[in-house]
Amino acid sequence: RLLAASWSAEVYEMHDLEGYDIHDGPLVQGHFEHRAFGLCVNPTDATEFASVGEDRTVRIWDATNHRVKAMATLDTMAHCVAWSPLGDFLCVGLGYHPGGFGPGARRQLKDGAFVILARRDLTVQHEGRDSKQLISCCAFSPDGGTLAVGSHDRSIYLYATADWASTGKCRGHKGRVSHLDFSADSKCLQTCDDIGELLFWDAGSGEQKTARTMRDTQ
Repeated sequence: RLLAASWSAEVYEMHDLEGYDIHDGPLVQGHFEHRAFGLCVNPTDATEFASVGEDRTVRIWDATNHRVKAMATLDTMAHCVAWSPLGDFLCVGLGYHPGGFGPGARRQLKDGAFVILARRDLTVQHEGRDSKQLISCCAFSPDGGTLAVGSHDRSIYLYATADWASTGKCRGHKGRVSHLDFSADSKCLQTCDDIGELLFWDAGSGEQKTARTMRDTQ
């Protein structure tokens, strides 16, 4: 038997005389170019999680067996990923974050775009782009009705998951948006940026809310 390693972080076990792949696939594989960024657990199956990175791949992992269950290759570097509440869709935020390395570490054609993938086969169901800068974070509301996408342009974009139509834009951050999260009732949104500012929003309209109005909000 022979072990063969590839540039794409894959290791195969080959038959030394006949040259075929003994396991019909790699023994080990993973993200391979530049950096891995997004990570998200399937809300309906704790043994499954998704990851994305600057190698332009989306990978679904089996956390028990430590193996890739499915993979799709995108046309742009990916920075974040979020699973829908029912586990049937994935949102992937696209773009390049400065500080990378290698010949491909530069601004991307689709910086600021996001794609919706079907979990069953990782095919693209929708692609949207209202920003021209990297999408740093994304999340579905607990009720599954709203998608929020945060960008390095300091804005958060809101979409209705029924038809992916834009429903609002949250503007007010002084720094680049880095994290976001919905309230338990899906009505409110909290976001923070890279200079430490925490802001609150109405998830339906995108209007900013004061911290005082958020008391007792879960």
